[in-house]
Amino acid sequence: ETARAAAAAAPSAEAIAPLRAAVAKAGKVVAAAVAKKEEAYRIRAEFLAEIDDAYSRCKALRAVANGLYAPRDAEGLGKACGGAEAQLGACRAELLTVASAWDQGVLALSGSQGPHSLRRAGTMASMRNVAAATQHVDTHEARRARLDAALGAVREAEALSARLLEKQRLLDEARREFQAALDGASERLAVIPVEQFIIQGIRAVSDAVVAARDAIFAAQKALQSPDPDPVRAAVAAATDAVDAALARAESEALRLRAMTDLDECERTLGEVGHQVHEGGFGDRLDDLLRLGEKAISDARDRSSDPDVALLVRATRGAVDAVNHAGEQLEREQERKRAEEKARFNKLLGRFQRMDEANAGGGVPKFARKAGGAAPKPLFKVKRVSAAPADAPPPAPPPPESAIESA
Repeated sequence: ETARAAAAAAPSAEAIAPLRAAVAKAGKVVAAAVAKKEEAYRIRAEFLAEIDDAYSRCKALRAVANGLYAPRDAEGLGKACGGAEAQLGACRAELLTVASAWDQGVLALSGSQGPHSLRRAGTMASMRNVAAATQHVDTHEARRARLDAALGAVREAEALSARLLEKQRLLDEARREFQAALDGASERLAVIPVEQFIIQGIRAVSDAVVAARDAIFAAQKALQSPDPDPVRAAVAAATDAVDAALARAESEALRLRAMTDLDECERTLGEVGHQVHEGGFGDRLDDLLRLGEKAISDARDRSSDPDVALLVRATRGAVDAVNHAGEQLEREQERKRAEEKARFNKLLGRFQRMDEANAGGGVPKFARKAGGAAPKPLFKVKRVSAAPADAPPPAPPPPESAIESA
């Protein structure tokens, strides 16, 4: 009877089956919840890894901003990095807030809350509190969208950094080109012999060189500017100043050469005039001498003209006039030498004919004296006035033909 009473009091298999089904279902729900929780942890870890990577990229962009030349560009890139970091910080704070809320709810659920019936009631209340605490939290898609927006801000900052670095690279290349142009201008300026012009009393060249050096120094200072346009203008101004100094030096060198040529013309014309008057050619060449003097005077009047070409042309005219006078003098000298040679040849022929006529020992008529006296020699030979007794007799005089030949 006792056994029969115990069997009657035990629950039947049919009554236990729904309970077992509910337990199995609860197990499945718990397993799904655990899997979902692990998936949420994995997604949160991925989000935090992306956020950390984006933070490191923003840190690198900060370093790039510190190395930019232009303060305005550095400030703009810094603001872009700050905006991206603010969005990343908001995403990190949201993820940590959600994780903290769930951790607090789980901690509340795992606490001891009295008897079984009371623990069940407390568990349901804790679940409701956790749900109420997390109502303001958005879904995974919303968090993903906000994180994508923050990562997009980082990418925009990186694109801005790339543009600024490219701009800085072009500026560096332009600076190298500008520096090479300034070096070439300095080398060209160094070939000007400023000291020689100063010795000659020409200050215009030294003033132009000083102005060119000042322009080069100003361009060197402008190379530090982050804007290439002022640098380009300063380098162009320096190059123009060097070209102007070279042109001025060339002009003054032509002027100096012209004045030197005029001095040479005066000396040459003086020598020509001396030879003209010494040779007796004044009646033929005095006009040419006066023309040369006038050309030299006119050229010297052009020595102060700003346009050195006028002085060069006038100097060339003076040189031509002096050279023409010298050529005419040479012609007159040649003509005179030809006339003297002709007279000499005429006299020489006359004496040769006389010598041929006297080849038989005869004496020409102009060498004879009336009365048949002894012929007088053509050249007197110095005679010794008194000779010693023991001296040998004097040698006979040479024949007249030998004297004439000599």
